[in-house]
Amino acid sequence: MSRAVSIRSQLKKYMQRFGLPLQSCEGDAKRLRECLVSGYWRNGARWMADGTYRSVRGNVVLHVHPHSVLFTRKPRSGWVLFHEMEETKKTQIRILTEIEPDWLLKYGHSFRDKRTGPNDS
Repeated sequence: MSRAVSIRSQLKKYMQRFGLPLQSCEGDAKRLRECLVSGYWRNGARWMADGTYRSVRGNVVLHVHPHSVLFTRKPRSGWVLFHEMEETKKTQIRILTEIEPDWLLKYGHSFRDKRTGPNDS
């Protein structure tokens, strides 16, 4: 919790420094989660039936870190956003937030094949 307080304080200072309005989401966690998706969409991952996740970038197999709240639970939507990735014998993700899959597209991010250019359809 102290980490959350510290991050909030840092963000508030940045907002003030750049003259941005301070607005609260007033307890609406959905707005906060959507905001996270707009900046971290590349860290999205989809739950698989074997209990692992697959990243939206590269379809990498990811395992939830044992200390995560979601270690033994499947997210309702089947999708998460992760903040940290740790590579040991397997690739583990931590600091997870459940997201809705349509949010990934809502913010204009598409997952195109790298072989196609920006003007290709």
